[in-house]
Formats: sequence, C-alpha cells, structure tokens
Amino acid sequence: MIDVLNLTKEYNGRPVVDRISFHVPEGKTFVLLGTSGSGKTTTLKMLNGLIQPTSGKILINDKDISNVNQESLRKNIGYVIQSIGLFPHMTVKENISVVPKLLKWHPDAIKERVRFLLKLLNLETVDTESYPAQLSGGQQQRVGLARALAADPPIVLMDEPFGALDPITRTDIRNEFKKLEEIINKTIVLVTHDVTEAWELGDTICLMDDGKIMQKGSPKELTWKAENAFVSDFLRPHQWQLEIMTVAVKDVAPFSDKEISLDPDTSLFNAIHTLESEGKKTLSLHLHQAFLDYKTSFIKREL
Repeated sequence: MIDVLNLTKEYNGRPVVDRISFHVPEGKTFVLLGTSGSGKTTTLKMLNGLIQPTSGKILINDKDISNVNQESLRKNIGYVIQSIGLFPHMTVKENISVVPKLLKWHPDAIKERVRFLLKLLNLETVDTESYPAQLSGGQQQRVGLARALAADPPIVLMDEPFGALDPITRTDIRNEFKKLEEIINKTIVLVTHDVTEAWELGDTICLMDDGKIMQKGSPKELTWKAENAFVSDFLRPHQWQLEIMTVAVKDVAPFSDKEISLDPDTSLFNAIHTLESEGKKTLSLHLHQAFLDYKTSFIKREL
C-alpha cells in the first residue's frame, strides 16, 4: 500500500532523512525505530504531507501523493501523536466526530460510529459531553485513537502514541491495541523509540540512525541476524528479552525432554510469564534451559 522511494528531507543543506526506501504491505504494521534525531518522525510526517520532501517519492496505492489533493489525502489517513492532540475546546463526542463531519457523513452515521468506537476502546463510562482536561491520560489516549479511527481510514500513522503514559497504562493500552479487530486489517506506520513496543506491535522494523536506514526486517531477523555494529549495539540492552519474544515454544520443543503443554505458537516470553504466574517455577526454569540449548544450536549453525 505504501512505497517510499529514495526519500530525502534537507534543512539548510543538511539531510535529516537521507535517501531512504521501504515498502509497507497492505494490512501490516511497519515500525520506524531509532533514537531522537534519527529522522523517524520527519519520515512519518512526509507520509501524509505535513512535511514536503526535498526529493524522492511517496506512493500510496501506486499514486504519487505529491499529485493528490493534500486535504483529501489527510482525511483518509488516521493520525495519532504522543501529545494526543485533542482539541481542548471540543467535547469527547466532538473530537471523535471531526473527520466524519468534514467528510459530510450523515449525523446518524456519525452518532453510531462514535458509539461503536467508545465501546471498542473501553470508553463506555466516559461522558461524551466532557472535555479532554476532565479525562485521565489513558482515557485521552483512547479518545485520540478513536478520533484517528473515526472515518475508518485504511492507513493509520502513529507517532509515539503511548509515550506520554505511565508504564502500566502504556502496557495495558498496547495489549488492547494489538487485539483490536478495527486495527488488524489496517496499514499502520508507527514511530517509537521503545524497542519492546516495536517488537510487540511490528511486522517489520525499520531501524534508523542519522537519517539513514541501518536495517529493516522482521523482529526475528533484527534480533538474530543484526547486519552491522550499530544494530547490535542498539539492541544489546534488550537482547535477552527480544530473543525470547521472537522464539516460540515449538522452536525449543526439540531441546526439551518434557512435554510442554502450551500453545506451540506462543512466544517464550509469554509462555514463561504464564508459567511463573501459575507458580510453575520448575517448568519455567526447564523452558529457560531448553531455550539456551536452542540458542547454542543456532549459533553453531551460523558459525
């Protein structure tokens, strides 16, 4: 659905995004990951025309967006940002209704869409006539997501969408987000500096530094086959967690002499968490050992 071709953005002759190219298939989540100043937010803003590129092309459904009416382009792309960006003078209902009203939806259709999204995002107890300042941070973030989804756009852009929340609320909303049927079939480009968030939500990770793409691939590819020293160094503090997030129970089963009665497609991260929450410490330790044997075997194969 989205093709980025040799995209560059310069400020005062200095490239902040430097000839990057990538493809985002329809219905997949593509994560732009990197440190502050790596160019990921600038890249995201170029996708919906908020920033104009210095050179290169962005194609959506094979159409160059520079030849598309920019207002129409943005009406068909959902946009969620860290600061939430709700209009403080508008009620919850009015905030969610903004884009459908611009698209001249029938009032009854807007009312039904607002009702549906409030239920979907666990906001049924929120007074729709309340204002953003009267909501908690988590509620505001959910309303921001509802607004982005209101017109049922095929593409959703998200810039550090959960970054302003406390860790517990952020984890809860991330878990809810992954399970939303409304999100599953959409094409999503997500900007984050949170490695765990990228691995949880992304189908493809694009790791950037100084305006360039250092590596792009599946979470498993970046975890187990880093292409350069930057990627290795960037991921090293999280390496153990990323490894058990990208290995499934079925992968380590051949290295276990015990039957593991868990869904074979479950990640080791979730499997270990489940076992420990059930008080099955011995089986959890056994799974750790099976993983270490799997990792040793993998390293030997690579060598």
